[in-house]
Amino acid sequence: MKSVESIADHIKSALGHFNQGKYAEAEIDALRITTQFPSFGHGWKILGVAQYAQEKEALSVLMRAAALLPTDAEVGAYLGAEYLRLGDMGTAEQYLAKALNIDPQSSVSLYHMGRLMSQQGRWQEAAALLERASLVKDPVPGALFELGNAQFNLGRLDEAEFTLRKSVVHHPEQLEAQIGLGMTLLLKGQLNEGFQFYESRWKLKDAPAGPKFFFPQWDGRENLAKKSLLFLCAEQGFGDSIQFVRFAKVLEQQGAIVSIAVNRELGRLFSSLGINGNLYVDGAVLPSFDYWCYAMSVPHALGISLNTIPYSQGYLPMPHVEPVRDGKLRVGVAWQGNPRHKNDKRRSIHLKSLSPLFETEDVEFVSLQKELSEPDLKLAIELGLKFPQRPLHDFQDTAELISALDIVISVDSSVAHLSGALGRETWVLLPAVPDWRWLMDRNDSPWYDSMRLYRQPIGEDWSSVVNIVKAQLRQRSKAEFKSP
Repeated sequence: MKSVESIADHIKSALGHFNQGKYAEAEIDALRITTQFPSFGHGWKILGVAQYAQEKEALSVLMRAAALLPTDAEVGAYLGAEYLRLGDMGTAEQYLAKALNIDPQSSVSLYHMGRLMSQQGRWQEAAALLERASLVKDPVPGALFELGNAQFNLGRLDEAEFTLRKSVVHHPEQLEAQIGLGMTLLLKGQLNEGFQFYESRWKLKDAPAGPKFFFPQWDGRENLAKKSLLFLCAEQGFGDSIQFVRFAKVLEQQGAIVSIAVNRELGRLFSSLGINGNLYVDGAVLPSFDYWCYAMSVPHALGISLNTIPYSQGYLPMPHVEPVRDGKLRVGVAWQGNPRHKNDKRRSIHLKSLSPLFETEDVEFVSLQKELSEPDLKLAIELGLKFPQRPLHDFQDTAELISALDIVISVDSSVAHLSGALGRETWVLLPAVPDWRWLMDRNDSPWYDSMRLYRQPIGEDWSSVVNIVKAQLRQRSKAEFKSP
Protein backbone atom coordinates (compact mmCIF):
# COMPACT_ATOMS: atom_id res chain seq x y z
CA MET A 1 0.00 0.00 0.00
CA LYS A 2 2.86 2.32 0.86
CA SER A 3 4.44 1.77 -2.59
CA VAL A 4 1.20 2.66 -4.35
CA GLU A 5 0.82 5.80 -2.25
CA SER A 6 4.46 6.70 -2.95
CA ILE A 7 3.95 6.38 -6.71
CA ALA A 8 0.75 8.40 -6.54
CA ASP A 9 2.44 11.18 -4.55
CA HIS A 10 5.36 11.37 -6.96
CA ILE A 11 3.07 11.37 -9.99
CA LYS A 12 0.91 14.10 -8.47
CA SER A 13 4.00 16.18 -7.75
CA ALA A 14 5.47 15.58 -11.22
CA LEU A 15 2.26 16.45 -13.04
CA GLY A 16 1.76 19.51 -10.87
CA HIS A 17 5.24 20.76 -11.70
CA PHE A 18 4.80 19.92 -15.39
CA ASN A 19 1.49 21.78 -15.66
CA GLN A 20 3.14 24.83 -14.08
CA GLY A 21 5.91 24.72 -16.66
CA LYS A 22 8.46 23.63 -14.03
CA TYR A 23 9.95 20.92 -16.23
CA ALA A 24 13.21 20.52 -14.31
CA GLU A 25 11.29 19.83 -11.10
CA ALA A 26 8.99 17.42 -12.97
CA GLU A 27 12.08 15.61 -14.25
CA ILE A 28 13.41 15.22 -10.70
CA ASP A 29 10.08 13.80 -9.56
CA ALA A 30 10.02 11.40 -12.51
CA LEU A 31 13.58 10.26 -11.82
CA ARG A 32 12.50 9.32 -8.31
CA ILE A 33 9.66 7.26 -9.76
CA THR A 34 11.81 5.44 -12.33
CA THR A 35 14.52 4.76 -9.74
CA GLN A 36 12.13 3.23 -7.23
CA PHE A 37 9.74 1.63 -9.72
CA PRO A 38 11.70 0.90 -12.93
CA SER A 39 8.86 -1.18 -14.41
CA PHE A 40 6.29 1.58 -14.05
CA GLY A 41 5.85 2.87 -17.60
CA HIS A 42 4.15 6.14 -16.73
CA GLY A 43 7.20 7.21 -14.75
CA TRP A 44 9.34 6.87 -17.87
CA LYS A 45 6.67 8.68 -19.87
CA ILE A 46 6.68 11.68 -17.52
CA LEU A 47 10.48 11.68 -17.47
CA GLY A 48 10.72 11.59 -21.28
CA VAL A 49 8.15 14.34 -21.79
CA ALA A 50 9.82 16.53 -19.14
CA GLN A 51 13.19 16.08 -20.84
CA TYR A 52 11.67 16.81 -24.24
CA ALA A 53 10.08 20.00 -22.86
CA GLN A 54 13.55 21.14 -21.71
CA GLU A 55 15.01 20.32 -25.14
CA LYS A 56 17.15 17.59 -23.62
CA GLU A 57 17.90 14.33 -25.41
CA ALA A 58 14.85 12.21 -24.55
CA LEU A 59 15.00 9.40 -27.11
CA SER A 60 16.27 6.58 -24.87
CA VAL A 61 13.83 7.41 -22.07
CA LEU A 62 10.86 7.61 -24.47
CA MET A 63 11.88 4.31 -26.07
CA ARG A 64 11.81 2.73 -22.60
CA ALA A 65 8.37 4.23 -22.01
CA ALA A 66 7.14 2.92 -25.37
CA ALA A 67 8.33 -0.59 -24.53
CA LEU A 68 6.33 -0.51 -21.28
CA LEU A 69 3.33 1.35 -22.73
CA PRO A 70 3.00 0.09 -26.34
CA THR A 71 -0.57 1.38 -26.77
CA ASP A 72 -0.04 4.84 -25.26
CA ALA A 73 -0.61 7.35 -28.10
CA GLU A 74 1.10 10.21 -26.28
CA VAL A 75 4.32 8.25 -25.82
CA GLY A 76 4.36 7.45 -29.53
CA ALA A 77 3.62 11.09 -30.35
CA TYR A 78 6.51 12.37 -28.26
CA LEU A 79 8.80 9.74 -29.77
CA GLY A 80 7.80 11.06 -33.18
CA ALA A 81 8.36 14.62 -31.97
CA GLU A 82 11.82 13.71 -30.70
CA TYR A 83 12.77 12.11 -34.03
CA LEU A 84 11.42 15.23 -35.74
CA ARG A 85 13.70 17.38 -33.59
CA LEU A 86 16.62 15.12 -34.53
CA GLY A 87 15.80 15.61 -38.23
CA ASP A 88 14.71 12.01 -38.94
CA MET A 89 11.48 12.82 -40.77
CA GLY A 90 10.76 9.27 -41.92
CA THR A 91 10.95 7.68 -38.48
CA ALA A 92 9.07 10.62 -36.96
CA GLU A 93 6.20 10.12 -39.40
CA GLN A 94 6.06 6.39 -38.64
CA TYR A 95 5.69 6.94 -34.90
CA LEU A 96 3.19 9.77 -35.32
CA ALA A 97 1.07 7.78 -37.75
CA LYS A 98 1.03 4.86 -35.32
CA ALA A 99 0.02 7.21 -32.48
CA LEU A 100 -2.83 8.64 -34.55
CA ASN A 101 -3.96 5.13 -35.42
CA ILE A 102 -4.20 4.38 -31.68
CA ASP A 103 -6.00 7.65 -30.90
CA PRO A 104 -7.12 9.79 -33.89
CA GLN A 105 -8.07 12.62 -31.51
CA SER A 106 -4.74 12.82 -29.67
CA SER A 107 -3.91 16.53 -29.53
CA VAL A 108 -0.17 15.84 -29.18
CA SER A 109 -0.14 13.45 -32.16
CA LEU A 110 -2.15 15.81 -34.38
CA TYR A 111 0.03 18.75 -33.39
CA HIS A 112 3.38 17.12 -34.06
CA MET A 113 2.21 15.45 -37.28
CA GLY A 114 1.04 18.89 -38.41
CA ARG A 115 4.45 20.32 -37.54
CA LEU A 116 6.14 17.55 -39.52
CA MET A 117 3.96 18.30 -42.57
CA SER A 118 4.83 21.99 -42.24
CA GLN A 119 8.55 21.27 -42.14
CA GLN A 120 8.18 19.23 -45.32
CA GLY A 121 6.22 22.00 -47.05
CA ARG A 122 3.07 19.86 -47.19
CA TRP A 123 0.94 22.80 -46.18
CA GLN A 124 -2.52 21.46 -47.09
CA GLU A 125 -2.01 18.36 -44.97
CA ALA A 126 -0.48 20.46 -42.20
CA ALA A 127 -3.43 22.85 -42.09
CA ALA A 128 -5.96 19.99 -41.95
CA LEU A 129 -4.13 18.26 -39.10
CA LEU A 130 -3.51 21.44 -37.13
CA GLU A 131 -7.11 22.56 -37.46
CA ARG A 132 -8.11 19.25 -35.87
CA ALA A 133 -5.39 19.73 -33.23
CA SER A 134 -6.77 23.17 -32.34
CA LEU A 135 -10.34 21.90 -31.93
CA VAL A 136 -9.78 18.97 -29.56
CA LYS A 137 -10.70 19.26 -25.89
CA ASP A 138 -7.20 20.08 -24.56
CA PRO A 139 -5.21 21.44 -27.51
CA VAL A 140 -1.46 21.82 -27.36
CA PRO A 141 -0.79 25.56 -26.77
CA GLY A 142 1.22 25.87 -29.99
CA ALA A 143 -1.51 24.41 -32.21
CA LEU A 144 -3.05 27.78 -33.11
CA PHE A 145 0.29 29.30 -34.04
CA GLU A 146 1.23 26.32 -36.22
CA LEU A 147 -2.20 26.40 -37.88
CA GLY A 148 -1.83 30.12 -38.59
CA ASN A 149 1.62 29.47 -40.04
CA ALA A 150 0.22 26.79 -42.36
CA GLN A 151 -2.63 29.07 -43.46
CA PHE A 152 -0.08 31.84 -44.11
CA ASN A 153 2.00 29.58 -46.32
CA LEU A 154 -1.09 28.59 -48.28
CA GLY A 155 -1.80 32.26 -48.97
CA ARG A 156 -4.97 32.16 -46.85
CA LEU A 157 -4.04 35.39 -45.11
CA ASP A 158 -7.42 36.36 -43.67
CA GLU A 159 -7.69 32.95 -42.00
CA ALA A 160 -4.08 33.20 -40.83
CA GLU A 161 -4.72 36.62 -39.30
CA PHE A 162 -7.82 35.36 -37.48
CA THR A 163 -6.01 32.27 -36.14
CA LEU A 164 -2.89 34.14 -35.07
CA ARG A 165 -4.88 36.89 -33.35
CA LYS A 166 -6.67 34.14 -31.43
CA SER A 167 -3.31 32.60 -30.53
CA VAL A 168 -1.96 35.95 -29.30
CA VAL A 169 -5.01 36.42 -27.07
CA HIS A 170 -5.05 32.92 -25.61
CA HIS A 171 -1.29 32.38 -25.43
CA PRO A 172 0.39 35.79 -25.04
CA GLU A 173 3.59 34.07 -23.92
CA GLN A 174 4.07 32.59 -27.41
CA LEU A 175 6.17 35.25 -29.11
CA GLU A 176 6.31 33.27 -32.35
CA ALA A 177 2.58 33.88 -32.79
CA GLN A 178 3.06 37.63 -32.32
CA ILE A 179 5.81 37.66 -34.93
CA GLY A 180 3.73 35.46 -37.24
CA LEU A 181 0.82 37.87 -36.89
CA GLY A 182 3.18 40.74 -37.65
CA MET A 183 4.41 39.05 -40.83
CA THR A 184 0.84 38.30 -41.89
CA LEU A 185 -0.26 41.90 -41.41
CA LEU A 186 2.82 43.20 -43.23
CA LEU A 187 2.14 40.91 -46.19
CA LYS A 188 -1.45 42.23 -46.22
CA GLY A 189 -0.08 45.77 -46.36
CA GLN A 190 -1.08 46.72 -42.80
CA LEU A 191 2.39 48.06 -42.05
CA ASN A 192 1.69 50.07 -38.92
CA GLU A 193 0.27 47.23 -36.85
CA GLY A 194 2.45 44.67 -38.59
CA PHE A 195 5.70 46.39 -37.60
CA GLN A 196 4.35 46.75 -34.06
CA PHE A 197 3.99 42.96 -33.67
CA TYR A 198 7.26 42.37 -35.54
CA GLU A 199 9.11 44.10 -32.70
CA SER A 200 8.51 40.94 -30.63
CA ARG A 201 11.43 39.35 -32.51
CA TRP A 202 13.82 40.76 -29.91
CA LYS A 203 12.12 38.89 -27.08
CA LEU A 204 12.64 35.44 -28.60
CA LYS A 205 14.78 33.01 -26.63
CA ASP A 206 17.20 32.52 -29.54
CA ALA A 207 17.22 36.20 -30.62
CA PRO A 208 20.75 37.58 -31.03
CA ALA A 209 22.00 39.58 -28.09
CA GLY A 210 21.44 43.28 -28.67
CA PRO A 211 24.24 45.84 -28.50
CA LYS A 212 25.39 46.85 -25.04
CA PHE A 213 25.59 50.62 -25.31
CA PHE A 214 25.61 53.12 -22.46
CA PHE A 215 23.24 55.37 -24.39
CA PRO A 216 19.52 54.66 -24.97
CA GLN A 217 17.68 53.10 -27.88
CA TRP A 218 15.52 55.54 -29.83
CA ASP A 219 11.87 54.46 -29.99
CA GLY A 220 10.32 57.34 -31.90
CA ARG A 221 9.16 59.42 -28.94
CA GLU A 222 12.24 61.57 -28.43
CA ASN A 223 12.92 64.68 -30.52
CA LEU A 224 16.01 64.06 -32.63
CA ALA A 225 16.84 67.69 -33.45
CA LYS A 226 20.61 68.14 -33.12
CA LYS A 227 20.90 64.68 -31.51
CA SER A 228 23.52 62.16 -32.60
CA LEU A 229 22.12 58.77 -33.54
CA LEU A 230 23.77 55.45 -34.43
CA PHE A 231 21.77 53.67 -37.15
CA LEU A 232 22.45 49.91 -37.03
CA CYS A 233 22.02 48.22 -40.40
CA ALA A 234 23.52 44.79 -39.74
CA GLU A 235 20.49 43.22 -38.03
CA GLN A 236 19.55 40.67 -40.68
CA GLY A 237 20.42 40.12 -44.36
CA PHE A 238 22.08 42.41 -46.89
CA GLY A 239 18.78 42.95 -48.70
CA ASP A 240 17.15 44.14 -45.47
CA SER A 241 20.01 46.58 -44.87
CA ILE A 242 19.67 47.99 -48.38
CA GLN A 243 15.89 48.30 -48.13
CA PHE A 244 15.87 50.01 -44.74
CA VAL A 245 18.92 52.28 -45.00
CA ARG A 246 16.59 54.81 -46.67
CA PHE A 247 15.28 55.62 -43.19
CA ALA A 248 18.67 57.02 -42.20
CA LYS A 249 17.91 59.92 -44.55
CA VAL A 250 14.45 60.34 -43.00
CA LEU A 251 15.94 60.65 -39.50
CA GLU A 252 18.49 63.10 -40.84
CA GLN A 253 15.60 65.21 -42.11
CA GLN A 254 14.21 65.23 -38.56
CA GLY A 255 17.36 67.00 -37.45
CA ALA A 256 19.42 64.02 -36.27
CA ILE A 257 23.13 63.67 -36.92
CA VAL A 258 23.03 60.13 -38.27
CA SER A 259 25.95 57.70 -38.33
CA ILE A 260 25.58 54.24 -39.86
CA ALA A 261 27.09 50.96 -38.65
CA VAL A 262 27.12 48.33 -41.38
CA ASN A 263 28.72 45.14 -42.70
CA ARG A 264 31.95 45.58 -44.60
CA GLU A 265 30.35 44.32 -47.83
CA LEU A 266 28.02 47.36 -47.80
CA GLY A 267 30.49 49.94 -46.55
CA ARG A 268 31.56 51.48 -49.87
CA LEU A 269 28.00 51.41 -51.21
CA PHE A 270 26.50 53.20 -48.21
CA SER A 271 29.27 55.78 -48.16
CA SER A 272 27.61 57.22 -51.27
CA LEU A 273 24.46 58.09 -49.29
CA GLY A 274 26.04 61.33 -48.13
CA ILE A 275 24.75 61.13 -44.57
CA ASN A 276 25.66 63.96 -42.19
CA GLY A 277 27.37 61.66 -39.68
CA ASN A 278 29.98 58.94 -40.06
CA LEU A 279 29.99 55.42 -41.44
CA TYR A 280 31.39 52.54 -39.36
CA VAL A 281 32.08 49.10 -40.78
CA ASP A 282 32.59 45.79 -38.94
CA GLY A 283 35.00 46.01 -36.06
CA ALA A 284 35.21 49.79 -35.90
CA VAL A 285 35.49 51.41 -32.48
CA LEU A 286 32.27 53.33 -31.87
CA PRO A 287 32.10 56.61 -29.97
CA SER A 288 29.18 57.57 -27.76
CA PHE A 289 25.90 58.85 -29.23
CA ASP A 290 22.71 60.33 -27.86
CA TYR A 291 20.68 57.39 -29.22
CA TRP A 292 20.92 54.23 -31.28
CA CYS A 293 18.30 52.34 -33.32
CA TYR A 294 17.88 49.25 -35.49
CA ALA A 295 17.17 50.08 -39.12
CA MET A 296 14.27 47.60 -39.23
CA SER A 297 12.65 49.10 -36.14
CA VAL A 298 12.50 52.62 -37.54
CA PRO A 299 9.31 52.08 -39.63
CA HIS A 300 7.47 51.14 -36.41
CA ALA A 301 8.89 54.14 -34.58
CA LEU A 302 7.79 56.44 -37.43
CA GLY A 303 4.36 54.83 -37.93
CA ILE A 304 5.04 54.08 -41.62
CA SER A 305 2.12 53.03 -43.85
CA LEU A 306 2.00 51.97 -47.51
CA ASN A 307 1.29 55.58 -48.46
CA THR A 308 4.20 57.07 -46.52
CA ILE A 309 7.11 54.83 -47.60
CA PRO A 310 9.93 57.28 -48.38
CA TYR A 311 12.36 57.36 -51.30
CA SER A 312 10.54 54.78 -53.40
CA GLN A 313 12.05 56.40 -56.51
CA GLY A 314 15.52 55.30 -55.39
CA TYR A 315 17.99 56.62 -52.85
CA LEU A 316 21.40 55.22 -53.77
CA PRO A 317 23.24 57.24 -56.42
CA MET A 318 23.81 55.31 -59.63
CA PRO A 319 27.55 54.90 -60.34
CA HIS A 320 28.56 56.51 -63.62
CA VAL A 321 29.53 53.67 -65.94
CA GLU A 322 29.25 54.12 -69.70
CA PRO A 323 26.78 51.47 -70.95
CA VAL A 324 27.66 49.27 -73.88
CA ARG A 325 25.47 49.94 -76.91
CA ASP A 326 25.82 47.14 -79.48
CA GLY A 327 22.23 46.65 -80.60
CA LYS A 328 21.39 44.32 -77.73
CA LEU A 329 19.48 44.71 -74.52
CA ARG A 330 21.81 44.07 -71.58
CA VAL A 331 20.05 42.17 -68.81
CA GLY A 332 21.55 41.14 -65.50
CA VAL A 333 20.26 37.94 -63.91
CA ALA A 334 20.32 36.70 -60.30
CA TRP A 335 18.64 33.37 -59.67
CA GLN A 336 19.98 32.42 -56.24
CA GLY A 337 19.66 34.24 -52.92
CA ASN A 338 21.44 33.46 -49.70
CA PRO A 339 21.41 29.63 -49.44
CA ARG A 340 21.31 29.93 -45.64
CA HIS A 341 18.02 31.83 -45.74
CA LYS A 342 15.22 29.72 -44.24
CA ASN A 343 13.03 30.25 -47.33
CA ASP A 344 15.77 29.93 -49.92
CA LYS A 345 14.31 26.74 -51.37
CA ARG A 346 11.07 28.59 -52.08
CA ARG A 347 12.43 31.89 -53.37
CA SER A 348 15.50 30.80 -55.41
CA ILE A 349 15.23 29.22 -58.86
CA HIS A 350 17.36 26.50 -60.41
CA LEU A 351 19.31 28.00 -63.30
CA LYS A 352 18.03 25.22 -65.56
CA SER A 353 14.46 26.44 -64.96
CA LEU A 354 15.45 29.82 -66.41
CA SER A 355 17.02 28.34 -69.55
CA PRO A 356 14.08 29.28 -71.87
CA LEU A 357 14.69 32.93 -70.95
CA PHE A 358 18.19 32.86 -72.42
CA GLU A 359 16.83 31.97 -75.85
CA THR A 360 15.48 35.52 -76.25
CA GLU A 361 17.01 37.17 -79.31
CA ASP A 362 18.90 40.48 -79.19
CA VAL A 363 19.46 40.18 -75.45
CA GLU A 364 22.81 39.76 -73.73
CA PHE A 365 22.49 38.17 -70.30
CA VAL A 366 25.00 38.92 -67.57
CA SER A 367 25.33 36.89 -64.37
CA LEU A 368 24.95 38.94 -61.19
CA GLN A 369 25.76 36.00 -58.92
CA LYS A 370 28.73 36.74 -56.71
CA GLU A 371 29.41 33.05 -56.21
CA LEU A 372 28.54 30.14 -58.47
CA SER A 373 28.49 26.43 -57.78
CA GLU A 374 30.46 24.32 -60.22
CA PRO A 375 27.31 22.88 -61.90
CA ASP A 376 25.81 26.38 -62.24
CA LEU A 377 29.03 27.77 -63.69
CA LYS A 378 29.14 24.99 -66.28
CA LEU A 379 25.46 25.47 -67.18
CA ALA A 380 25.78 29.26 -67.31
CA ILE A 381 28.59 28.95 -69.84
CA GLU A 382 26.53 26.51 -71.92
CA LEU A 383 23.57 28.93 -71.86
CA GLY A 384 25.74 31.79 -73.09
CA LEU A 385 25.66 34.01 -70.00
CA LYS A 386 28.35 36.65 -69.74
CA PHE A 387 30.33 37.23 -66.56
CA PRO A 388 31.68 40.39 -64.92
CA GLN A 389 35.13 41.36 -66.19
CA ARG A 390 36.35 41.62 -62.61
CA PRO A 391 35.28 39.90 -59.37
CA LEU A 392 32.38 41.32 -57.37
CA HIS A 393 34.08 41.95 -54.04
CA ASP A 394 31.29 44.02 -52.49
CA PHE A 395 27.97 45.65 -53.31
CA GLN A 396 29.60 48.73 -54.77
CA ASP A 397 31.12 46.49 -57.45
CA THR A 398 27.67 45.01 -58.10
CA ALA A 399 26.14 48.50 -58.26
CA GLU A 400 28.68 49.52 -60.91
CA LEU A 401 27.84 46.42 -62.93
CA ILE A 402 24.10 47.11 -62.63
CA SER A 403 24.60 50.70 -63.80
CA ALA A 404 25.82 49.36 -67.16
CA LEU A 405 22.70 47.23 -67.65
CA ASP A 406 19.27 48.01 -69.05
CA ILE A 407 17.25 45.66 -66.84
CA VAL A 408 17.89 43.46 -63.84
CA ILE A 409 15.93 40.21 -63.51
CA SER A 410 16.24 38.72 -60.04
CA VAL A 411 14.64 36.46 -57.51
CA ASP A 412 13.94 37.89 -54.04
CA SER A 413 17.55 38.65 -53.11
CA SER A 414 19.88 41.46 -52.11
CA VAL A 415 20.52 42.08 -55.83
CA ALA A 416 16.84 42.94 -56.32
CA HIS A 417 16.95 45.43 -53.44
CA LEU A 418 20.17 46.96 -54.71
CA SER A 419 18.80 47.42 -58.21
CA GLY A 420 15.58 48.96 -56.88
CA ALA A 421 17.47 51.28 -54.53
CA LEU A 422 19.56 52.46 -57.50
CA GLY A 423 16.39 53.14 -59.49
CA ARG A 424 17.33 50.64 -62.19
CA GLU A 425 14.46 48.86 -63.94
CA THR A 426 14.06 45.61 -62.04
CA TRP A 427 11.92 42.55 -62.68
CA VAL A 428 11.52 40.39 -59.57
CA LEU A 429 10.42 36.74 -59.75
CA LEU A 430 8.45 35.83 -56.65
CA PRO A 431 7.03 32.62 -55.18
CA ALA A 432 3.26 32.32 -54.73
CA VAL A 433 3.49 33.38 -51.08
CA PRO A 434 6.43 35.78 -50.98
CA ASP A 435 8.29 37.54 -48.22
CA TRP A 436 6.12 40.20 -46.54
CA ARG A 437 7.68 43.20 -48.30
CA TRP A 438 6.34 42.19 -51.73
CA LEU A 439 2.69 42.12 -50.59
CA MET A 440 0.12 40.10 -52.55
CA ASP A 441 -1.82 40.44 -55.79
CA ARG A 442 0.03 43.40 -57.31
CA ASN A 443 2.74 43.74 -59.94
CA ASP A 444 4.40 46.84 -58.51
CA SER A 445 6.18 47.62 -55.25
CA PRO A 446 5.52 50.61 -52.97
CA TRP A 447 9.14 50.26 -51.82
CA TYR A 448 10.69 50.64 -55.28
CA ASP A 449 9.06 52.53 -58.17
CA SER A 450 11.34 50.90 -60.75
CA MET A 451 10.22 47.36 -59.97
CA ARG A 452 7.87 45.03 -61.75
CA LEU A 453 6.80 41.89 -59.88
CA TYR A 454 6.16 38.51 -61.50
CA ARG A 455 4.36 36.08 -59.24
CA GLN A 456 4.32 32.30 -59.27
CA PRO A 457 0.74 30.97 -59.26
CA ILE A 458 -0.11 28.95 -56.15
CA GLY A 459 0.64 25.28 -56.65
CA GLU A 460 2.64 25.77 -59.85
CA ASP A 461 6.32 25.70 -60.72
CA TRP A 462 8.34 28.53 -62.24
CA SER A 463 7.69 27.69 -65.90
CA SER A 464 4.67 29.98 -66.33
CA VAL A 465 6.55 32.90 -64.76
CA VAL A 466 9.60 32.33 -66.96
CA ASN A 467 7.43 32.17 -70.10
CA ILE A 468 5.70 35.47 -69.26
CA VAL A 469 9.03 37.18 -68.54
CA LYS A 470 10.50 35.80 -71.76
CA ALA A 471 7.57 37.12 -73.82
CA GLN A 472 7.76 40.58 -72.24
CA LEU A 473 11.53 40.68 -72.64
CA ARG A 474 11.15 39.87 -76.33
CA GLN A 475 8.65 42.72 -76.71
CA ARG A 476 10.93 45.07 -74.84
CA SER A 477 13.91 44.13 -77.00
CA LYS A 478 11.93 44.69 -80.20
CA ALA A 479 10.66 48.06 -78.99
CA GLU A 480 14.14 49.14 -77.91
CA PHE A 481 15.91 48.25 -81.12
CA LYS A 482 12.96 48.11 -83.53
CA SER A 483 13.77 44.58 -84.63
CA PRO A 484 11.50 43.29 -87.39
